[in-house]
Amino acid sequence: MSLLWMIDDSLSNLAVAEATAALVPRWNFAGHASGAEGVAAFRAAARQPKTLPDAVLIDFYLGDTTGDRVAMTLRALAPPGWRGLLIGHSSVAAMSRAIVAAGADTVLRKRSDERGINPDLLAWLGQPRL
Repeated sequence: MSLLWMIDDSLSNLAVAEATAALVPRWNFAGHASGAEGVAAFRAAARQPKTLPDAVLIDFYLGDTTGDRVAMTLRALAPPGWRGLLIGHSSVAAMSRAIVAAGADTVLRKRSDERGINPDLLAWLGQPRL
């Protein structure tokens, strides 16, 4: 099983990612509703590296901080050899690119279709890579 985290202060965005991940059996999902919560969870997981996520979707506007700061912090906390991906996942493309500039690996568009599913995330989760 692979583990997908999302750090986003919008419960509706977290619900879309969770519903999307549920469609791909090899992925488990954990949502974190603030930058501080996501960083604290990552810090705790880094003490037991097998519990670290395989991918982290990071929103930019997080209320208590910004996604670029979260990406920098997660990179600093990651143990040597961690192969997980940090993904800029803002509804504003320029902000997703700012997250990448701060240390994330790639960008994935944040959106939802009429079923409450993110088709871009669904396609990405279905691709073998990890």
